[in-house]
Order: sequence, then structure tokens, then C-alpha cells
Amino acid sequence: MSFPHPTRSAARILLHVAVSALLTSACDGRGDRLSSPAERCPDGETCSSRVEGLYFHDPGVTMEILGNALHPIVVGGTSVISVSGEGDDPWPFDAGMEPSGPSGPMSARAVDGQALVTAAAEGEAKLRITEPGGGPLLDRVTLSAAPVASARVALVQEWPTMQSPTGQPWVIFVGASAPVEFGLFSPIGSSLVDTSATISGAGLAPPGPKDPWFRRAFDAPAVAGDVALTVVSGGRAFEGEVRVVDAIDDVVTVPAHWAGESGWSVCFFGAFGGQPVFGAPLTISTTVPGATVADACVDFDTSRPWLTGTLTVTSAIGTQTHDVLSSDRESADRAVAAAPVAPGDRAAAALQREPPPSRADVR
Repeated sequence: MSFPHPTRSAARILLHVAVSALLTSACDGRGDRLSSPAERCPDGETCSSRVEGLYFHDPGVTMEILGNALHPIVVGGTSVISVSGEGDDPWPFDAGMEPSGPSGPMSARAVDGQALVTAAAEGEAKLRITEPGGGPLLDRVTLSAAPVASARVALVQEWPTMQSPTGQPWVIFVGASAPVEFGLFSPIGSSLVDTSATISGAGLAPPGPKDPWFRRAFDAPAVAGDVALTVVSGGRAFEGEVRVVDAIDDVVTVPAHWAGESGWSVCFFGAFGGQPVFGAPLTISTTVPGATVADACVDFDTSRPWLTGTLTVTSAIGTQTHDVLSSDRESADRAVAAAPVAPGDRAAAALQREPPPSRADVR
């Protein structure tokens, strides 16, 4: 079976949910009313009885899972703040900033059930969510704004790991497609949000309906080389590039990892000059009973007591054949013995690793 690169967005979403319980009140988006349960209503405010408080979340930043619910906004940029309270039914509200007017660093208004915040100057201000018509306070939260000092553009990989399998930046094979993300950073290196930021360059698709503000689909040209991309935010332009290659010199492996309730996976990628390559043509097959090939990975069903067979990876630099021996009942006995018959020593070495946990271990 031949395929391009792996993208398993559902796994990233599940990971967001799994780690959300670990977030502290300092970064989980709780408003002032929820952050001070004993008071429930800040001094000097008249609070609504509709809710006990609200949660506030911005659209996030590139390659962040366990992070803050709210990030500084680029001066000259915007952020869209989601507001949630008790129950699932939407309810109307007004949004404003304190301080407000020309002296305030930010302004806000309610748009389609969210708060659209515009940052005009560096500093902090309170986003206030009230009942319509300037009614009682539902909740409030502190937002900050900072100037953008730098930007970074990179191809991104979501599955099976957000880390590069070689420790080097991703590149892309000619004619392949992959997501490109850009990050914005303050003078002290803090990640910033600007939903009005743009990125342009050859091969970039328009924003999709489900794309976060910092991501675009990228189609590599048919010729190797560096493709220049430009990010514009806060009145400044920043240059980045994506490297396109037309060959690989190795096949690298992401060691076995848990892939769900009933199995574990091994994934393969082409590499060139030590950099992993999106979309490098690989063909993977296996004789292991119950194993399936998808998204550059082989998924093994470890609900079976024993797994034996072969795993074959074919690329432009040759063919590797691996013998597979695994027992879910005795994880200490599980092993994958790599026996490549062609170039690809790095991939073979990566398979000589500690066995992954059994199903009992990960529950």
C-alpha cells in the first residue's frame, strides 16, 4: 500500500481533552468569578445570577497542546475569545474592555456568540462580559497585548508524535502536500495570537473552514528548492521558507507507541540529510495477522495473544524486511527484530527499542 504523510487530527483532539484536567486556574481560562469561589462577585460589580462564572478561551497557537487558555494579543492584531458557562444553550451577551475608550489598550465587541478583541497598544485590560444592554456582569478576565518581534514558519506533524523523528525540521517531497503553521512571538519569546495575521506564498491554499488561524495547507512544487513564505502581523512582515526535496537517503522509524484500545503502531518516514520528509514515496506491507497499514503506520492488534510475521518497507533506496514477534500477555517478551536487506540502517536501529506498554499498562 502506498500513501503520502500521516495526519491524525482526531488523536490531537483527544489529547487536548485528556490533558485539560491538568490545567491550573492560572491558565485554564477561568474568569474572576470562578477564580474566587468565596466571593463570586468582584468588589464594585453587580453580578448576574444567570451563571456563577465563565470560562474564556482564545483560538490557541501553533504546536501547543498543554498550554494556556489565553495568550497575549499582537499589538495591531485581533483575537476571538470563546465564552462558555453553564449548559450548552447559547445566550446573548455584550462584550467590552476596562479601561475602555481611547486610553485603553484594547477594545471588544460581541460577534456571533464570541468576543472579538482588537489590541491597539501594549498593556493589560479586563474583558467584561455582561448581560445585553449593559446589564449585570457575567464574568471578566484579564487580557494582555504585546508587540510582535519575530515569526516562525514550519511544516508540522501531528501523529504519531509532534516531535520530529530525527530532531531536525521537516521538509517535503516534490508534489506532496502537508500542513504549514506559523508562530508569532513577543520580544521575550512569548507566543502571541493574531487572528488577522496572514501568510502568503506559492503553494499555499486559502484558509479552510476548519483550519486554525495559524495553519494552511501547502502543496509542494514539482521542482526541489526553497519556497519563500511571508507572514504579516501587527504591521510587520516576516520571511520564512519551506524546503522541498526530490530524493531520500534513509528511512526513519517512530518507535512503537500505543495506538488505541486494542493495539500499538510503528510508523515510517523518508529522510534526507537527517531531515524527515513529508510525502516521501513509501510502500509498506505486512503478513502479521490483524495488522493494518494506514497513514504511514502499521497498526498491530495486540488483543491477539501472539503476533508473528514480516513487515516490508520499500522506497527509492531499497527494501527493508522486519520480522515481528510480539505478545500482549507478556509485554517483556514483546520484540520487533529488524533485519533490513537494503539501505536504511537508521530505521533498523529505531526498531531495536524497549517494548511498548501492554494494554493493561495504558488503561
